[in-house]
Amino acid sequence: MPLLLRWKQRSAGDLSALPLAVRRIVIVALLLLGYLYFRIAGEAYALVSIGLISFAAVAQFAPALLGGMFWKGGTKAGALAGLSLGFALWVWTLLLPSIAKSGWLDRGFLDHGPFGLALLKPEQLFGLSGLDSLTHALLWTLLANIAAYVGVSLARAPSAREASQPCVSST
Repeated sequence: MPLLLRWKQRSAGDLSALPLAVRRIVIVALLLLGYLYFRIAGEAYALVSIGLISFAAVAQFAPALLGGMFWKGGTKAGALAGLSLGFALWVWTLLLPSIAKSGWLDRGFLDHGPFGLALLKPEQLFGLSGLDSLTHALLWTLLANIAAYVGVSLARAPSAREASQPCVSST
């Protein structure tokens, strides 16, 4: 949206209708993506399972939100790194297995791992077994998300703008 506003600012004066149009397009696109996922994986998964997969995706925002509120050392780069890594692992551990179980992808990577690497099996990542798929995915995605957020934030000093943001005080 900011890039679109910058581009439109050069060419036109009134931009009041632009955010509303973008919002409507995004809503329609999200509904179509949801319907597409339902058509792909919906027959193999109950609505509750699809909701839990969505919950795990939304949970990826928690480390950046909580870190932004309570930790002065958190940076934008750290938050983006955590979100990116968490989302990538969410796709690997929950989304792709749900699509494979519905028959749209080969189940070979679920049973044997990619290229036969058993440590990378989506539902038994790094050999961890004994957990249901949601708990397993949440454990790995949030662990990677938090590690990337903290690691990148500690590796880079916060910018002046980031350092000047107020945190929630405990008093």
